[in-house]
Amino acid sequence: NSAQIQTIFSKRNANNLGGQGYDLRITNNIVSFNWVSGGNISSPYEIGNDRWYHIAVTFDGDMYKLYIDGIEVASTGGGQSAPLTTSFDCMLGAMDDFDSSSPKGKAENFFNGSIDEVRIWNLALTENQIRETMNQEINDDGSGGVIGAIVPIVIDGLLWSDLEGYYRMDEECGFLIP
Repeated sequence: NSAQIQTIFSKRNANNLGGQGYDLRITNNIVSFNWVSGGNISSPYEIGNDRWYHIAVTFDGDMYKLYIDGIEVASTGGGQSAPLTTSFDCMLGAMDDFDSSSPKGKAENFFNGSIDEVRIWNLALTENQIRETMNQEINDDGSGGVIGAIVPIVIDGLLWSDLEGYYRMDEECGFLIP
């Protein structure tokens, strides 16, 4: 059912969507990134379930940008707040269903689809960096830079140390620690 929230990535309480935390979700076939106290950036376009999509969200300290397949589809700026650190579980494909009367580890708003890779950077990637990395795995180039695995070019301006988390979904345990 497309009207239900389908969470791609979340660190927020599913029982308080206006509260602290953040999530990347699909509702009514619309991709949105949502953060503390009602901040939101949404695509003006619907996506279907008939093909793969590359979805990226960047935040540079002032402006959020949402990209689908390497194209910026929405942005919002002017002193936007950063997502805050929360005690909610960070989840891929679901949202923390935290209730003080229940044990941790419950989840809801499940994503109904496949996720190939998730990358978390400690800087806002440029549109070119997103496009150069979006359809391939990436590797350390041996000198601290980032290089494409399929198109072996060094990605200008990215350092392997800027990669906070890289979940390839093809490794034995599902993630690669940079």
